[in-house]
Amino acid sequence: MSEQESLIAQSKKFRRGFKIPKLFKNKKVLIILVVLVVVLSGWYFTYAKFNDGNKNTVVAEKIATVKKGDISITTNSDGSIVAKDGVSLSFSSTGLKINNVYVKEGDTVKKGDKIATADTGTQSIDLRSAYASYNSAKASYDEKIAGPTENDLASYKNSVESAQASLDKTLVQNEYSIKSAENAVVTAKENLKLSEGGENSQIVQDSYNDLYLDSLSVVTSLNAALVSSDNILGIDNQFANDSFENVLSALDSSNLNNAKNSYSTAKEKLKKAENNIILLSKDSAHEDIVFGSNLILEAIKAMYQNYYDLQEVLISTLPIGDLTQSSLDSMRSSVNSKKSSLISSVSSFESSIQNVDNAKSSYDSYKRAYDNAVQALEKAHSDANASEISARLTLKNAEQQLKDASAPLTSYELNSAKSSLANASASVQKLQYQIDQSTLKSPIDGEVVLLNGKTGDIIVESKNSPFVTILNKGTFFVETNIEESEISKIQINQKAHITIDSLDGAVLDGTVNFVSLTSETGNGGVVTYLVRVLLDDTSSIDIREGMSSSVDFVIAESQDVLEIPVQAVQNIDGKPSVHMENGDVRQVVTGFTDGQMVEIISGLEVGEKVKY
Repeated sequence: MSEQESLIAQSKKFRRGFKIPKLFKNKKVLIILVVLVVVLSGWYFTYAKFNDGNKNTVVAEKIATVKKGDISITTNSDGSIVAKDGVSLSFSSTGLKINNVYVKEGDTVKKGDKIATADTGTQSIDLRSAYASYNSAKASYDEKIAGPTENDLASYKNSVESAQASLDKTLVQNEYSIKSAENAVVTAKENLKLSEGGENSQIVQDSYNDLYLDSLSVVTSLNAALVSSDNILGIDNQFANDSFENVLSALDSSNLNNAKNSYSTAKEKLKKAENNIILLSKDSAHEDIVFGSNLILEAIKAMYQNYYDLQEVLISTLPIGDLTQSSLDSMRSSVNSKKSSLISSVSSFESSIQNVDNAKSSYDSYKRAYDNAVQALEKAHSDANASEISARLTLKNAEQQLKDASAPLTSYELNSAKSSLANASASVQKLQYQIDQSTLKSPIDGEVVLLNGKTGDIIVESKNSPFVTILNKGTFFVETNIEESEISKIQINQKAHITIDSLDGAVLDGTVNFVSLTSETGNGGVVTYLVRVLLDDTSSIDIREGMSSSVDFVIAESQDVLEIPVQAVQNIDGKPSVHMENGDVRQVVTGFTDGQMVEIISGLEVGEKVKY
């Protein structure tokens, strides 16, 4: 046999020349034989070890040539050739509605023609979902096999650095938060101490002092505002507006009258407030300071009214004569600015007055503030501890991810990835099989002689009444009984290789077209199921009914691929590799295997030699 012949062909020829006697198919006989073999093997190896203990065992190095071949996993059963005039077909599932019937009785059909289809329900949607899951599992498997890229490792390193930086930042922020909370407690405690004593407390006295000083400041500001207003109106300083007096409020003289009246009112109230404040000091009676501050507040409001009227005056003034547009715009801007300042002064001074009342009732407020500050400090410590634990955990996880990514793939991880991929693939195959079984196709050329169903019917189980019967006298089958432990491996449309001993071991291809749903129990208590295999082409040989045959049911296979012995592939540095004939080590990508031979997807060429 040449090196290009596959191991499958060799195994088929071996089976042709060696048939298992019927005696050995009895389970009780097999158990007795197995026990004898184990006992004899134990005696042999014990004796060999005792007599040859001092001898060195030398394992001969093997050389294998890379070649093309077929790799398959099969299960075997004996059967016999049966000549049938036709085939009977039924749906494998019940309870489904028949969507279409493509033939009628008397029609001639070709092999592969559709007979009928049943509703697949949600199976098509489930199949798309299963495909998506398979692609995800395949991508995950490929990613694990390939290992992390440089970009992946760089990303994990960046995550570690980022987590470390985040931890450092958290520690700094925690320190700042705790320090701020401690300072808040100190401040709250000092304020609480100052507020003790009611009306005579230091904090109340400070609020009156602040109100007095604010009063002096406001009086000064109001005097300046009064002078600025007079420079436009020319009431006290009659020469101040000589250059534009005749055009002032030319469009509406009533505005000028209003401004002059409000000027007099503001001047009067300011004078009254000023005369009062100059008689006071920080040590004056509290009620006198409050009385004076109220006079000042009235003066501020009166001055605001004057500037409001003054703004109206300038709006009704035209740039005529010596009054230029630029000068007029400047006065308008100045008045508007001072008006805004007076609004702020009202709000600010009212706050100063309110602060006095707040200070009088401040003890309870400061007591609450102190209690809140203490609680805030406790919370700051608790939050700091929690955030530090979280940041350290994030850093630990990032470091572990980097470590895991850098480590070679473990056997457990590899097997887990393979298992996930296999499960996903099985789900796809199962759903695809179920969908395929929803369409009945003629496996032969022939004539439809019986049809038990129409569009819209619900499929029900009927052991004695097939859905359709097609006749063809040139059709041969192999019938074989499969034990219950193996029947789950056999499916409709599954490929099979049939070896016929009486025809010099001729090998034919076939397809499973019937798997019985009912079992039979033999004399030895063995439960079996009838399986029928349709032979694809029998025209080239003189095949006859009743001939003995051996059926290899193909469980999985990969055809016309590069192959080498499984023992030649070793795991070197976590990668599948082989030793070349010259001693070099070369990485390979492996594929399908039957346990003896393994498919080489890449890394080797036909004719190259490996040793193991």
